[in-house]
Amino acid sequence: MASILKVNEIQHTGGTSAATINSSGLVLPNIPCFEVIKNSSQAITDQTWSKITFNAESYDTAGHFDLANSKFQPNIAGVYQINLCLYFGSGTNQATISVLRKNNVAIRLMAKLYHSQVELDDTGISGSTMVQMNGSSDYIEAWAWGRGGSPTVNGGSLGEETIISGHLVSVL
Repeated sequence: MASILKVNEIQHTGGTSAATINSSGLVLPNIPCFEVIKNSSQAITDQTWSKITFNAESYDTAGHFDLANSKFQPNIAGVYQINLCLYFGSGTNQATISVLRKNNVAIRLMAKLYHSQVELDDTGISGSTMVQMNGSSDYIEAWAWGRGGSPTVNGGSLGEETIISGHLVSVL
């Protein structure tokens, strides 16, 4: 004999919502996700790794992105997809590189653009990866390196965006 459970929301005993079921029967889990942007320019020292700072949240559903320190530090252990797009819109660059650092150690080369004889202006580099996080002390930061005259990571208008975003893919 089949049974029917009629609910709109599934909650933890502490009262926090784990999932909502909409009127079409679609289960909407409460998955942590974020997107933060840079809406100003940041000059980086030529041929030196520099931490990229972000200064505006588009959204941060679980409050895991520390905007003051420009780092993502989730309190849920799991695998996260992290996306990074850097826009180098100023300077005369010959090379631009972006990496993700986990706990201040480079773990992923996200993108690299290099040309030995042509100065590249107005370039965007992006990458995406999966990162396992322990849910307590692990954190992620974005870093960049540029070679050329006055490398600058820009932010602001559409098409000139520097963004980091991510979401939980699987709980460990």
